[in-house]
Amino acid sequence: MIASSLAMILITQQGDQAAVPTVADVIQGVAKRYLDAESFAGSITRTQTVADVKQVYVTNLQAQRPNKLFLAQEWLQPTPGKTSRWTVVSDGAQWRYDAPQSEKFVNAPPQFEPTAVQETATGAKRVLKFNDFLIGARRSLGDPWNPYLQFTMQSSGEGNNTSLRAYINRMQKLSVVPRKLKDGTDGWALKGVIQWGAKFAGEIKEIGVSEEVDRIERFEMQLTKDFDIRKFQTVESVRIVPEGSNVPTDLNISTIWEGDLKINSDLNQALFKVN
Repeated sequence: MIASSLAMILITQQGDQAAVPTVADVIQGVAKRYLDAESFAGSITRTQTVADVKQVYVTNLQAQRPNKLFLAQEWLQPTPGKTSRWTVVSDGAQWRYDAPQSEKFVNAPPQFEPTAVQETATGAKRVLKFNDFLIGARRSLGDPWNPYLQFTMQSSGEGNNTSLRAYINRMQKLSVVPRKLKDGTDGWALKGVIQWGAKFAGEIKEIGVSEEVDRIERFEMQLTKDFDIRKFQTVESVRIVPEGSNVPTDLNISTIWEGDLKINSDLNQALFKVN
């Protein structure tokens, strides 16, 4: 009886291990999950903690293929005089985004552009889609590297998804483990490190990427068994010398994105109005 029980436990454990998807299965699964969706909508909260200081950004997102979009971000603890709200809206024929806030664009009005554009290199006309909006408005968002946006705002077709491919290319040392999600259901976690800096994009050219300081963050992306993103967390360890001290101090910067985007749910068509 004992031997039989041990055999059943071993078989169960082996079955559980075999059921864990590969890294490629997870990345392809979550990408396909959102690429196949006709629409998605929801809210994502980003909380960044450094020591005892927290900064919170909220992203509200609604999208309908091929190119209707409402994307609004708000910084809940803004610095006086700094921009704290950003929006990108497309009705399918025209899109609007906030001008990048810089010395060149101080209090600049929103930018309006048609979704049908002409390629400068070939002269061919094409219609802008989600991935184009994300890349074009990256410097006009408060939380431009929100991982939910990277995976959801994809566009099918040749030459698209430059942003997502470059984002995945930054991921290294990957593994997949079972994970109990916040709501108590069973899911998966993709773990590894994500490397920042222009050189880590590899051969994939990213538009709108500044020459960032090279850095490495540990990350974990939590997913349902259907590959819906529920949480994405990064932790970066930095060494600083506090003011008035000569003793280096190690500091962890934790950034957590949490949200639930409903796929093919009812949408508020009024939000797609460009004005």
